[in-house]
Amino acid sequence: MNNEQQHMFATARISRTWFLSAFFLSASVTAVMAGDYTYSITGGAVSLTGYAGPGGVVTLPATINGMPVTSIGRSAFQSCASLTSVTIPEGVTSIGRNAFYACANLTRVTVPASVTSIERNAFQNCISLTGISFKGNAPVFGSNVFFGVDKAVFYCLPGTSGWNTPIDGRSAKVWNPHVKTDDGCFGMRGKRFGFNIAGTTNIAVVVETCTRLSDPVWIPVSTNTLVGGLSYFSDPHSTNSVTRFYRLRMP
Repeated sequence: MNNEQQHMFATARISRTWFLSAFFLSASVTAVMAGDYTYSITGGAVSLTGYAGPGGVVTLPATINGMPVTSIGRSAFQSCASLTSVTIPEGVTSIGRNAFYACANLTRVTVPASVTSIERNAFQNCISLTGISFKGNAPVFGSNVFFGVDKAVFYCLPGTSGWNTPIDGRSAKVWNPHVKTDDGCFGMRGKRFGFNIAGTTNIAVVVETCTRLSDPVWIPVSTNTLVGGLSYFSDPHSTNSVTRFYRLRMP
């Protein structure tokens, strides 16, 4: 091999090595930060890996930089004492091992229908958790997902499946409340507007109100427990505005 051939061979080896390095770098998981979240990207999908926000009532993002959020990674929110309520967006399919372990002040979680798996210990030792609302069929649960979560009630929607098997020893309650308008209790009583709410025995129902539907700001008024499948709601602020609208939501 002459000098020119040796040079061409060396150049080819360097080029090939650079190409392979570049390929593996681009195919690997990239860890970045956007706003309150750290996340990784795999195949154009986002997995949340950490949180540095102020906490409180948090709705996780459905997309980041135009890419869908499809999972919550292992230990992403572990021991985040500032969280009080979390709504997981539609599109997330999995909640990783330990995704909220020991979040001591977390009281409420809403899980979308898209979630198909929740890995072990995901909500373990969330000691303040009182309500977990599932909007779809029962996901596959790992072990001890709710270990140490003694006060929580699990809610599922009518028509969803897979809820016959208890979750860490407790069964889900079907959340199916409706406002009764034909029993004589619907309307003004004195200076308060009220109505009966009927549904599954002992489920909790949050009643919210707003003053306009074009740009609604829903404010919780009360949380009613349907003792015996019925509870009367009365709005103490009925006369504060000309028009008031009401809706029911999961706790």
